Amino acid sequence: MERKRDDQLTEQEKKIISERIKNAMVRKLINQKELGEMIGVSRSAMSRAVTGSVITLGYLMKISKALNVSMDYLCGFSSKEDYFDIDVGLDDLRQKAKSMIKEILDELALLGIEAKSPKEELLKNAELVAEQINHNLQRNI
Repeated sequence: MERKRDDQLTEQEKKIISERIKNAMVRKLINQKELGEMIGVSRSAMSRAVTGSVITLGYLMKISKALNVSMDYLCGFSSKEDYFDIDVGLDDLRQKAKSMIKEILDELALLGIEAKSPKEELLKNAELVAEQINHNLQRNI
């Protein structure tokens, strides 16, 4: 079936989006009601979006973020599901860096070696490194 207007989805496009949403929901072990709660819509509105009968760009954006999949994946443009949120990535990076530094300092202390810099200074440096990495990532996007 052809489009009625340029901004309307074909039945095939709706089917692809519907299948991709359902597959992502299965992998996340959530149902339509739970996904609806995550994006702030009723179960019936979510049902219409998941079946493809009513799907808007706004719904797709919220669903993409809630399911942690890319918009390209949902729309069938890519088989790659990954969704990367730089802010979330930066927070994870900061936390991992702090955790690694703490582990290293703890190991050094067990060996009787005292670090030259206080822990707070090392943690601050870890945050600066994470921010620099984020800055570089944003420049390359």
